[in-house]
Amino acid sequence: AKPTLGASTPTANTNAGFSLSGTSADTVGVASVSVTQTKNGGSVVEITTNPPTTADGWANWSLTNLPRNPASIGSQATLDATSNGVYEYVITVTDLAGKTETTTRTVRFDKTASSVTITGPGADGSIVSSSSFSFSGSASDGSDSGVALVEYSLDAGSTWPDAVGTNSWSFNIADMAATFGAEGPKSFLVRATDNAGNTSTPQTRTFLFDTANPLVAVSGAATRDTMVAFSLAGTSSDSYGIDSIAITQSKDGGAAVAIATNGPAGTTSWTLGATTSLPRDPDNIGNHLLADGT
Repeated sequence: AKPTLGASTPTANTNAGFSLSGTSADTVGVASVSVTQTKNGGSVVEITTNPPTTADGWANWSLTNLPRNPASIGSQATLDATSNGVYEYVITVTDLAGKTETTTRTVRFDKTASSVTITGPGADGSIVSSSSFSFSGSASDGSDSGVALVEYSLDAGSTWPDAVGTNSWSFNIADMAATFGAEGPKSFLVRATDNAGNTSTPQTRTFLFDTANPLVAVSGAATRDTMVAFSLAGTSSDSYGIDSIAITQSKDGGAAVAIATNGPAGTTSWTLGATTSLPRDPDNIGNHLLADGT
């Protein structure tokens, strides 16, 4: 009969050195336990230097300091990213009659952390003005062990709740004001952990939380009567800047038409009509109507 062989099952993905151990037995006695190592489907190398050891005639055996350096099989590989890869171990027990039994164990060694990208908000200093917001991004572990977990922090790294998803991740804040407080500069952190236990350096995104509406004022009276061309001017303000001024014109209660051509100039201090006066032709909003009663 063939000998029997048992072997421990190591963690499938690891960022640390590891060992193999097991048991063997045979009715006529066990002669040896041998192990070969293959990295990334390459050459099969028998571990003949610092091989498996036993203290009880191979009833129990062990092999330490794995993974081994394929170019110097008696030495442990350098435990850094240069040794990343999938290591396969074929364990063979041979009895005194020359009969054998084998088993295989596979371990991925991965010392490289995942990369994390933040896409929502898309850039530092972006303005977030909505009452709720979905923060989002992606993570990648390349050809290594894979992204296991993405976490985020809203308190400078004190706590790390889980985001939803891994390669594509997000987390939703339903009440921005309750979470972040008053408007102003805010930030959050994101990190990823891969299946081997490597955690990436946290990525930071800053943004402006802007909840207040901007203010706008028009110089002069709100209602005017005139028989000559005129212009409009005024000011606007916001704690985090004015993006644009938009003005519409409605004649005799008709449709409101945005004055997009020859529109208002300026933001915090703006004018409309310095170049092309008011009122405008509703059918050609960029042009000034002649003051002829039409």
